[in-house]
Amino acid sequence: MYNKINPRMLCTAMGLCFVLFSISCVKPPVAEPETPRVQPGKDAGAFIIQEGNFQWGNASLGYINLISGVVEKDIFKKINDRPIGDVLQSGIIIQDKLWLAVNNSGKIEIIDPQTGSSEYQITGLRSPRYILPVNQSTVYVSDLYANCIWIIDIPSRSVKGNIPLTGWTEKMILLNDRVWVCNTTSKYTYIIDSKQDKLIDSIETGIGNNSLVIDKNNRIWVLSGGSSVTSEKGKLTCISPDDIRIMKQLETPGLSASAMCISPNLEIMYYLQGGVNRMHIQDTIIPTSAWLPELGNYYGLSVHPISGHVFICDAKDYVSEGSLLEYTPLGEQVRATQVGIIPSSLIFYPQ
Repeated sequence: MYNKINPRMLCTAMGLCFVLFSISCVKPPVAEPETPRVQPGKDAGAFIIQEGNFQWGNASLGYINLISGVVEKDIFKKINDRPIGDVLQSGIIIQDKLWLAVNNSGKIEIIDPQTGSSEYQITGLRSPRYILPVNQSTVYVSDLYANCIWIIDIPSRSVKGNIPLTGWTEKMILLNDRVWVCNTTSKYTYIIDSKQDKLIDSIETGIGNNSLVIDKNNRIWVLSGGSSVTSEKGKLTCISPDDIRIMKQLETPGLSASAMCISPNLEIMYYLQGGVNRMHIQDTIIPTSAWLPELGNYYGLSVHPISGHVFICDAKDYVSEGSLLEYTPLGEQVRATQVGIIPSSLIFYPQ
């Protein structure tokens, strides 16, 4: 005698065996490889100043490996577990530390550029714009609203005074113990004696002067954007610093010229106005058409101090993430990379 097998039970058993066999044959999903994290201390690259929106608190510090093109869009927040603040305006490497002016937060963040870790904050500033070391112990900081240039002591990392200067002070350069200061709300570029921390002179360079460079002949070039209120055009002014004399002054064809940079050989100037304009220091006429026409919303410009590659910051619609466009000195595009919100400039590291 034997028990008859129920056909339904047999079918169920066979089905269960098939399912178990199928499961045992399924391979586990292959994990997608992670994008390699950039390492500022080891990668040849650049920090990306990404302003973010005013009063949104979404400024960020990015980093790009200039060989691979890999980008870390917010290295500061990732390392320090907090946002950097409201409107990241500019930055500079001073004595192996990265100093960052956070405009609407009224502070300077000092970080270790190899790790991204914040080490110190200098607070109590009104609206810091640009930072310039003038000697081994002193830094100047321009300001949007404070009507002064801040004097900061590097060893103690504290504000030790200021130099009164009416108006919106912007970019600065140092030459022979004199600091030349752009003043966006004035027609004048101002000159400070850095040994005395004292304003000593000024020269008329056009309303809305915003950026300046030193060429290979130690001449200073100042770019002004002009004014839509007074209908004054922008100007590009070449100055002899020894006797504070204008050697050449050219009108730009429109308004809002900005972000002037210079090539590594200190002979070719680049600036934004309807695209990227390019001009040799020996030229006697201003460019009438852009070297690289504007294909987006060009907001900032930087030039690599060794390769001479030109980096354009495209702010898009000021809300979406922006782009970083890289070109050779011949105008050939190298890459276009998505970065953070409102990119404005690069800090190249290591140089």
